[in-house]
Amino acid sequence: HNFRSTHHYYLQRYQQDKEHYDRLSGATLIPGAVSPRVVVVVIGESAGRRHWGLYGYPRDTTPRLTQMRNELHVFTDVITASVGSIASITESLTTQGDGLPIFNLFSGAGYSTHWISAQYNQGFDDLELSALVSSCGKRTYLSGAYDENLVPLLAEAAAGPGKQMIFINLMGSHVRYDDRYPASAAVFQGKDKAERIRADYDNTIHYTDGVLADMLECVRALDTSACFLHFSDHGEDVYD
Repeated sequence: HNFRSTHHYYLQRYQQDKEHYDRLSGATLIPGAVSPRVVVVVIGESAGRRHWGLYGYPRDTTPRLTQMRNELHVFTDVITASVGSIASITESLTTQGDGLPIFNLFSGAGYSTHWISAQYNQGFDDLELSALVSSCGKRTYLSGAYDENLVPLLAEAAAGPGKQMIFINLMGSHVRYDDRYPASAAVFQGKDKAERIRADYDNTIHYTDGVLADMLECVRALDTSACFLHFSDHGEDVYD
C-alpha cells in the first residue's frame, strides 16, 4: 500500500508540473544558434573520478577515453549535488528554483526525447526517478542488463528522423561491483578483501570506459551534428 501511495504521489506531483509546462510557451532557441541534431546525455552511476585513469589514477582504467583525450573536453571542477542517486539526478534533470523536469523544454525546442536505462523502474528507490522521467517521450528500461546493451538502443534512437534528445542511465559502478561487468571484462585483481573490492570497482570503471567509447563511436558514425555529455550521479569511497 505504501509503495502504491508513494508512486501515486510522485506521479501526481509531476503531472502538476506538466500542467504548469502546458501554460508556458515552450523553449525557444537563441537567435542565430545552430542546435545539434542529436544530443546525448549519459548519466553514470557511482563512478568517482579518483579511479579514472583519465584523471591521473595510477591504474589504466580508461584506456580508450585516454586515447581520445585530445578530442574530449574533460571537466575538472564538477561537484555532485548529492551523495545519493535520486537526489543527484533529480537536481540534474529539473530546472533550478521551481524544480520542473527538463524534458518538456527539449520537446518545446523540437526534440524527440528518450530515456534509456540499464536500471530498474519498479523498485522502491526508483519510484521518484521513474515518475520524474514520465514526461520523457519514450522510456526503455533494461532492468539490470550490462551497460553494453544500451549501445544499440542509442544507435536506434539517434538514427530517428529529426532532432533527438537521448538520456542514457548506466548501471555503471553500482554495488555489487562484480555484477556490473561480464567475467571476461575483469582485468584487475586483488589479494585481500580490500584489494579485491577495489579491483572489482576499478573493473567497473574499465568496463564503463569501453561502453562510453563505443557510444562515442556510435554517435560519430552518424555523420551529423551531435553533442555528447557524460557525468556520474556521484562518486564512491572505495578504501580511498
